[in-house]
Amino acid sequence: MAKNPISRTITVLEINNVTLGIYTNNLAAYNAVRSQLPVLNAQELISYSTVNRAVRESGNSISIPTIIGIFVIRKCPLYKSFT
Repeated sequence: MAKNPISRTITVLEINNVTLGIYTNNLAAYNAVRSQLPVLNAQELISYSTVNRAVRESGNSISIPTIIGIFVIRKCPLYKSFT
């Protein structure tokens, strides 16, 4: 079975090395982080533009410390396995 890269990258949201979601863009992952936080703490979250500047290419990531834990948003390539 061979792994061939597809020309698409995905955004992965993790907390404590556990994947919370796989998204097609940074905005969806950022909104997922905001939805996990209480309303008062969501206002103290870093801005989306900061996340978008930090996570542009495959292999980039950003750590977002919150009261719940450290969320990690990263981009990685999507592979398709076939024979």
